[in-house]
Amino acid sequence: MNPGRAWRFARHVPPRQIAARFRIAIERRLFGVLPPSDAPLAQAANAPIAPFPPRPGMATRIATGWAFRFLQRSRNMTESVDWHPRDEGQLWRMNLHYMEYLEAMGADDGLALIRSWIATNAKPDAKSWHDAWNSYALSIRVVCWMQFLTRHDVRDDAIAASLCFQLRTLVRLLETDIGGNHLVKNITALAWGSAWFAGTEADRWRAIAETHLRRALRRQLLADGMHFERSPSYHNQVLADLIAVRTALGAQTRLDATLDRMTAAAIAIAHPDGDPAQFNDAGLTMAYPAKACAAAFEHVTGRKVASPAGAFALPEAGLFGLRSERLYVIAKMGAIGPDSLPAHAHGDIGSFELSVDGRRLIVDQGVFEYVDGPLRAASRATANHNCLAIGGASQAEFFGAFRCGARPKVQALGYAASPSGIEAESGHDGYARSHGVVVRRKMMATCDHVEFRDTLSAPAGVASLSGLLLHPECQVMTNDRCAEVRRGETAIAITAQHRWSIEPAVWWPDMGVEQPTTRLRLTLPADCLESVITISLLQKSRNPH
Repeated sequence: MNPGRAWRFARHVPPRQIAARFRIAIERRLFGVLPPSDAPLAQAANAPIAPFPPRPGMATRIATGWAFRFLQRSRNMTESVDWHPRDEGQLWRMNLHYMEYLEAMGADDGLALIRSWIATNAKPDAKSWHDAWNSYALSIRVVCWMQFLTRHDVRDDAIAASLCFQLRTLVRLLETDIGGNHLVKNITALAWGSAWFAGTEADRWRAIAETHLRRALRRQLLADGMHFERSPSYHNQVLADLIAVRTALGAQTRLDATLDRMTAAAIAIAHPDGDPAQFNDAGLTMAYPAKACAAAFEHVTGRKVASPAGAFALPEAGLFGLRSERLYVIAKMGAIGPDSLPAHAHGDIGSFELSVDGRRLIVDQGVFEYVDGPLRAASRATANHNCLAIGGASQAEFFGAFRCGARPKVQALGYAASPSGIEAESGHDGYARSHGVVVRRKMMATCDHVEFRDTLSAPAGVASLSGLLLHPECQVMTNDRCAEVRRGETAIAITAQHRWSIEPAVWWPDMGVEQPTTRLRLTLPADCLESVITISLLQKSRNPH
C-alpha cells in the first residue's frame, strides 16, 4: 500500500462514482434475497436488425465439440462447455461470456450454446460476478442473443425469460461507478432490449437508456468528436455501440450530430491500412475499423462522411496529423485521458505514429494484456512510447492494471493547419515532481517531411531517452546521427543531434499478440535542453537492397 499514491488516485474520482460503487456492492449482496423476476415479456412485432455484419473466427464446430479463440488463445471444449475455465484469465473468460461468436453461427449451433449457457449460469453467484455476470459482459451478451434470434427468426420462451432476467439485473447494476465505454455498453443493451420487447417495462428500459445516453453524450464526447478516453480503439467501440443505440431508438437529433462528428474523427485517426492509431490502450482489431463504422453510420442514418485529406486537428483530444499522397502522421499532444477515468491511459504525451506509402513504419507500443504485472506496466511506460522520457520516469504515476496517481497537466500551445502541412505544440509537467522539468514538444509536418522538437525548461540532471519503435517488417541502418529505415520499397531518413542506437524491442499490435522488432534510441545528456528529430521521405526504390 502507498497511501500517497492512493490519495492521488482517489482525489480525482467524482463522488457520484464512489457512491455508485457502494450502491452496486449492496445490490449484489441483496441479489440472493431479492432477485429480479424472470417472467418473460412479449416480444415486439418488428425487432431491430444488427447494423454490422457478422464477425467470424471466434468459435467453430469440431468433432469433439467446440473450439473457442480469443486474445490469440485457442481452447477446445466438449459439447458440455466449461463456462468457467479457471486456467484462463478473466478477460478470456469474459470473451467466452460475451458470446459474440453467435454472429457467425447457424441457428442450431447458436441455440445449443445459448441453452448450455442458461443451464450453467442461470443466476449469478459470488464467483460468477467477475466474468459471466459482470454488467459489461452481460450487456454484450444480451445484444448478441437478441440479434441472433432476430437473424434466425427464432422465438423461445426460456431464452426470452433469461433475457428479461439479465436486463432487469442490468437495470440494478448499471456501471455508473466506472462510466466511460462500460456505461455506453449498458445503454446499448437497454436500448436494444426496449426495442426487442414490448410493453410498459420495455418502455421503462428505453427511458433509462435515453436518460443515461443524454448524460453520456454530455460527459464523454468531446467537442471535436473524440471519445474522452482518447483511445482510438475504444472510440471506435463506443461509436459502434452508439450506432446500435441509434438503430434501436430511431432518429435523435443530438445523437445523429454526435455520430457525424465521431465518424469523421474515426476516419481521421485511421492509418491508410484502415486500422486505427494505437494511443492509450488500443489494438488494430479491438473494435470495428473506421470504414465499417462509416458504412454502418451511412446505412442507419442515410448521412455520408467524407474521407479527409490534408491536415487534421482534434484539439480537445489533442490529436493532430497530416494525410498526404505518400505520408500519414498522427501525434498525441493532449492529456493522457480524463482525470475521472484514466484506466486506459498511457504515458504517451507527444508520441506519434507514421505510415508512408500506405505502410506503417513507426508504430506505438500497443497493449498486450490487462493483468497487473510487467507487461501491463511496460505498455503504459513513457520510455516505450515515441516521445521523451526523463531518467526512466513516466509522465504519469501508473499502478495496478488500471490506476493512475499523479497525472500531468497539459498545456495546449496552439496549432496551425494549412493545405500543405500542420504545426502543433503542447507542454506538460509530468516530470515536475520527479525532476523539476517541464517538457514541450512541437510537431511540424509537410507532405514529405516531419520534425519533432523537444524543449526542456531546465537541465534534467539525468540522461533522457527518446525512442522510435519500428514496424517488425522494417530494416534499419544507422550512421552516427542519421538512420535509414526501409520497409520494402519505402524508405525514410531520420536525423537527430545525437547518435542513434538500435535495441531489440517488441510490438503489441493486438491483445495477446507480441512481435519482435527494433527500437531506435537516442540517449540525451543530462544537460540537454533541446532535441530535434527530423524525418524525410526518400524516393521509392524497386530494389530495397
